[in-house]
Amino acid sequence: NLSNYFPQLTGTDADVRLIDEQHRASSSLYRFEVVNHPAHHKLFAKGVFLAKNSAHEAHRRADSRPRVTPGPTEAGRKVWLEYNDLKAIRENFETLDNPDFGTIRVLDYIQSPQTIIMEENRDPTLRSLFVKTNRLNHLLGKAPDLDRTFFNTGAWLKAYSALPNAEYAVTRLSRRED
Repeated sequence: NLSNYFPQLTGTDADVRLIDEQHRASSSLYRFEVVNHPAHHKLFAKGVFLAKNSAHEAHRRADSRPRVTPGPTEAGRKVWLEYNDLKAIRENFETLDNPDFGTIRVLDYIQSPQTIIMEENRDPTLRSLFVKTNRLNHLLGKAPDLDRTFFNTGAWLKAYSALPNAEYAVTRLSRRED
């Protein structure tokens, strides 16, 4: 199905390699590399790939934590909600037509097992930019200027906050007293 996401791969054989995998209490992440020269893409698969007893353990731990909001969202629904939210964010930001507003390209949702397929974002993270701002780099004049980055981050958050609520969204803690 790669040609659905990358039309330039239609009718060609692409080499798909697993780069990395990480397993967490309630989900797993897989990073893939898709290569068909000159095309080169990196993808994430994020989903619930857990054995029954580890899923039960994750749910038990989640239920035992104190919460500000009502109980945790069921894992399968959480993946579906995340997919729809990321897709809506991308669609909204594309209409703004601002190259400073980056979003993650969400490619697909697979129902069984609950999985989101998305393209890896190649932009530098805030963490990597902060690491480059150490004293030595400032003395050598190599530290990045973060003013533009923070301006864009603030503008992105403002645009994100103005997004309309999705019809499936459940409002939690809508009042200050909550």
